[in-house]
Amino acid sequence: MFRKLRISLIPVILLMPLAAGAQTEAQMASDWFASVPKPVYEADTGLVDLYYATWEIADTKRKDQPGLPQTPYMDEGLWDDVIWIWDTCFMSLFCKYAPDYFPGVESLRNFYVTLHDEGKSESPLTVWHTDNPPLFAWVEYDNYLFTSDREHIRQLVVEDRYLQRHYEWFNQVEKGWRYTGGPRPSAPVFLRQHELGYSWNGIASGMDNTPRGRGSGQSATLWVDALAQQGLSALYLSRLYGELGKIDEAEKWSAEYERISRLVNEHYWDAKDGFYYDIRVRSGRPVRVMTPASFWPVLAEMASPQQVAEMVKQLENPRTLGGNPPTVTLSRDDIQFKKDGTYWKGSVWLPTSYMTIKAVEKYGYHDLANRLATDIVQHMAKTYRDYEPHTVWECYSPTIPEPARNADGVGRAREDFCGWSALGPISLFIENILGFHKVDARARVVEWNIYSEGDVGIRNLRFGGITADIVRSGDEIRVKASAPFTLIINGKAFPVEAGENSL
Repeated sequence: MFRKLRISLIPVILLMPLAAGAQTEAQMASDWFASVPKPVYEADTGLVDLYYATWEIADTKRKDQPGLPQTPYMDEGLWDDVIWIWDTCFMSLFCKYAPDYFPGVESLRNFYVTLHDEGKSESPLTVWHTDNPPLFAWVEYDNYLFTSDREHIRQLVVEDRYLQRHYEWFNQVEKGWRYTGGPRPSAPVFLRQHELGYSWNGIASGMDNTPRGRGSGQSATLWVDALAQQGLSALYLSRLYGELGKIDEAEKWSAEYERISRLVNEHYWDAKDGFYYDIRVRSGRPVRVMTPASFWPVLAEMASPQQVAEMVKQLENPRTLGGNPPTVTLSRDDIQFKKDGTYWKGSVWLPTSYMTIKAVEKYGYHDLANRLATDIVQHMAKTYRDYEPHTVWECYSPTIPEPARNADGVGRAREDFCGWSALGPISLFIENILGFHKVDARARVVEWNIYSEGDVGIRNLRFGGITADIVRSGDEIRVKASAPFTLIINGKAFPVEAGENSL
């Protein structure tokens, strides 16, 4: 029985899925294939090819080792005996699209137990940079939107308190401390808390050879991202407690978030440039090295609309953070910007690109976000097509479709990096190019903004126990659903019933 509705934007029919896309026979026979969503994108089938190739590479990073709190787990693709906090956090943001096979958010347990449950784990892995960006609460909430798994959140926040414990650990850990419970000691902690924030360095922050801190030294600099990321954690802890109905705890963490937000805006905002900057420990003066790290306060919703309006100018400015590809990791007019990228001296890195795009989306800059995402993914696709070996890279040249150079300016960035670079061909492709920019399993809502011409959509999209195929073909939109949900198309909401529907 078909349910008939009307839509004024485009003619629509919800029916059976379209035929398969550009996947190969080998890919179709792989264990991972049944789990991943199947995109349809007639406007550029090369992006579909890259999408499947990326999942295929990601499958090689799915590892199984006995003795871990969580196994199998997602490996970043660097060293076999270590794991990295911020790599794994970002990987969870694409693994959520294939949760039955790729253990993204589940892999975070290897950090929680290892770092915060002393004596419960004798891990064969070392947590390498323990003072990596504290992103756990953000990505746990993002995954929760896809699963609506309240029991997982209750266990995480109420019983184990891992997120709160890591927040406190980040504030209290002593500079120089090493984790010694793995096969080798971790890198030493560089983090140090000060009255107005945290001193850090490029390695611990993840931006290895960044010139941030120039003129005063990195240890004499307060890093805007470290403080904003702690605020981000407080914000999402408040929201997770709110989901559980624990209002007192939600208000407590909201107050902590507001405290940090005031610090960031009172001390790190530079009215002269209209931008957040790191500041010097002693004088509090801005260190004017422009990088995407300044968008962490935007992701944490600390900026006013007026401040964001100033900041996005830099993403549209081809002389600073814009150009093609955009979201370069050092302003193009900076004296230390390198045309070959030289790692964090201008390369395009998917974690900071993804973060920046999601940050401006929060303030309604959807057209800008989609342009940025499209330019980045197309840059990756050109590199995949034209540069050998044909693969996904750790980071990308800011000037030509090639992998970036390493920090030495000679060696090439790592290949087969899926790894967080999968955020481009998978997450940005689904969310900003195909247009499925919001999925909320709690409310059973999918928001789809259609931007492209031709056939477009997705099959095997899974969220909160629902599986849905949503595809426009010609003048029709075809959808098949395993359970009811609300589909919002270009701003208009339509109820979808289980089975086949006709709009």
